[in-house]
Amino acid sequence: MATHYSAFTSGSVTVNPDSIANAVRGSIAVTITGIAAGDLLVLEPPDDLEVGLAYAGHRITSTSTVTIYLANVSAAPVNGAALSWRYTWWDRT
Repeated sequence: MATHYSAFTSGSVTVNPDSIANAVRGSIAVTITGIAAGDLLVLEPPDDLEVGLAYAGHRITSTSTVTIYLANVSAAPVNGAALSWRYTWWDRT
């Protein structure tokens, strides 16, 4: 069964995580206006993501809201800066 998408959008979103304790996965909610459950989203972390933080996935948690997960793989807390992440979004509606 094929899936058909009505629109294709690319852009960027600012991700500003709070401090994430060592060996913990943190979550950050961001807004991408119009995105909804069932849509397809690809996120690209920036090259200058802080040492110790690793992109650990995402989920479209409600209309216009995406939760991004970052894992702190270091031995100390990491407080990430506000950085621009690129995205590509396929709208299924």
